[in-house]
Amino acid sequence: MNKRELVDAVAVHPAVKDLPKPRQVAQAAVDALLDVTRRVLLDGKDELRLNKLFTIGTREVPQRVRRNPNNGEVVVVPAGRAPYVRVSESIRQALRGQPVG
Repeated sequence: MNKRELVDAVAVHPAVKDLPKPRQVAQAAVDALLDVTRRVLLDGKDELRLNKLFTIGTREVPQRVRRNPNNGEVVVVPAGRAPYVRVSESIRQALRGQPVG
């Protein structure tokens, strides 16, 4: 699903479809969620937790040494931050076909 498809799905959701201009409301809601998510990731101090769905954030990654597969040269990858997404246990259980409790 891409952003346009997400906006369309939100626009026909029962919570939005009866509002005036549901597509514009949906577009604003999706844009706001993406903006907040982006700011959380760039700030690096918080996580975005959507209970029963997922947690998204960043973590510190230490400096490490890797090898270039083309020529075997050793490359030092500097320390930095990397994004992560942790799916909720209820979603994992549902994907495995287990009862969600």
